[in-house]
Amino acid sequence: MDPYALVIAPVRSDPEFEAKMQIVRAVCHFAGLGCRLPKMNPGKFQVEAAIEAILGATVIVADLTYARPSCYYELGLVEGAGRRASLVAVTGTEIFQHSERGSVAYYDDLAAYELVLTHALDGPRQEASK
Repeated sequence: MDPYALVIAPVRSDPEFEAKMQIVRAVCHFAGLGCRLPKMNPGKFQVEAAIEAILGATVIVADLTYARPSCYYELGLVEGAGRRASLVAVTGTEIFQHSERGSVAYYDDLAAYELVLTHALDGPRQEASK
């Protein structure tokens, strides 16, 4: 299976969702990764498929902006599967219960989002290759 990044992010509540996903696609392409993105109209959530995607991901990034319960739910699945996610959020976002809540990379705008995303995708891959 080809390496891919799994992205957890708010969809309908984020007015910049489409712009962010364009950035994700570009950064993943540059990093040599495929990407699995949240869908605008996903239908019924399938836990088994989500866990399979989590276990197969090369790297996982969770954007906690807007504190969406669905994002925290998926992040709980990541942690329950024994995986780690790189956490990102817009500056000022309140971060709720999570074991890695002190390691959030904050961004102020789309340019900064691209930078934190690039680091989030590259950091865990560098650690895995050591």
